[in-house]
Amino acid sequence: IIMNSVSGGLAICRDDEQYSYVYVSEEVARVFGYTVDEFMQVSGGAVAALIYPDDRERALCGRREGLKSNGQSYEQKYRIICKDGSLKWVLDSGRTYKNENGEMVIHTLYLDITKSEQAAEEILQQKELLTSIFNTVPCGILRYTCEKQPRITYINSKMLEILRFPEAKEGEIDYLEMYKSNIFLMIPMEERRRFSKYLNRVFSADAPIAGDMTLLCCDGYRAHVFGWVTKCVNEHGEAEFQSVCMDITERYQARKANESKR
Repeated sequence: IIMNSVSGGLAICRDDEQYSYVYVSEEVARVFGYTVDEFMQVSGGAVAALIYPDDRERALCGRREGLKSNGQSYEQKYRIICKDGSLKWVLDSGRTYKNENGEMVIHTLYLDITKSEQAAEEILQQKELLTSIFNTVPCGILRYTCEKQPRITYINSKMLEILRFPEAKEGEIDYLEMYKSNIFLMIPMEERRRFSKYLNRVFSADAPIAGDMTLLCCDGYRAHVFGWVTKCVNEHGEAEFQSVCMDITERYQARKANESKR
């Protein structure tokens, strides 16, 4: 029942340096694109023969280390070379047993996980692309939770620059981690009530709000930004706030100076 419900199968190999096959099921051969006879002939009975060269050493070392340290069992994933030359991802998990002759053999289960790995790779590429975009736009971007004391879940490099975060050194306070645990640390005391009311309005009305605000940098400097706050849904399906900010400190300071002169 298990073999018919998964895209994979069972193989048995000797617990030696080559991990040579003793038995290969039709399901395993089918994953590789061969019949059982073809599979045994092409592989020469050795596990390593059909592993993609870039993954071969890692796969064999992973198997050896797993059998040595994990109670005689292991689990790993790597790419294999199929009959048509294409590559597939397999999850290879096994455990050692003694056969009827008293020899140590490894019962291995191969599962075809190509689709899930390709989907994960696409998601990773999309995340890397978005991160690259977020880090290159001339705006600060923040994502933070909808709690009473919001926690920052994402901050891009421009926002770090606006808030003047120093590089954390050993033995010194990590200001970024402090700010991440409570977004109100970057809001001056006199602005916190107004900012909190903005967040409540965005959350209840489910509509974005734009405006300007002073931010308290970690070195005491006050930056002035114009930005938007909106409510969105993260990858876990949870509501959170997102802010996009432009640094208008110089323009704000010039305006205040002109007002003081007048």
